[in-house]
Amino acid sequence: MNFDELLTYHCQLLKDIPKSSKISVLINLYELSPVLSPTKSLGIGVFHSAVEIGGYEIAYGGTRCEGTGIFFAKPLTVPHPARFFKQINMGPSKLNCTQIADFLIKNKDIFSGLSYHIIQKNCNHFSEFLSKKLSGKKLPEYVNRIAKIGSKMGCFGGIGEILGFEEGIGPDIGRSNDGI
Repeated sequence: MNFDELLTYHCQLLKDIPKSSKISVLINLYELSPVLSPTKSLGIGVFHSAVEIGGYEIAYGGTRCEGTGIFFAKPLTVPHPARFFKQINMGPSKLNCTQIADFLIKNKDIFSGLSYHIIQKNCNHFSEFLSKKLSGKKLPEYVNRIAKIGSKMGCFGGIGEILGFEEGIGPDIGRSNDGI
């Protein structure tokens, strides 16, 4: 299965959740800054984020092939080299699971795996995009602060290498071809 087919498969599972179910929008944060101790000493955290809804964690990452970078994972599955940091409740979703699945499919190309960029279009940008659609709320400023600083200063270009993945290709977090 390619990434688009996996997204379609997981969205179908999401659609199977009863429309009457109340869905909370949760942001799961994983701290990457233990790997980047210089940034931590400056009080700047480096985070991977994902949105948890209906028992599924939905995130975004880079790929080396065509297709979406949106993927589903088991909630609170800690991606290497990160550690779980905290969960933020953004409140109830304004959409039911069928509407959420349709929204993800409609927007899958906006978050293609090849368009991932650690500073300009990363997992935190996706989590905020989805959170704003579902709950109307933005992520706390600190979640993507390092990318905002990097984009303004034109630096942090080699941060991916420090984290152990190619620039432009995010960490292979939570992806598998065998589903959740």
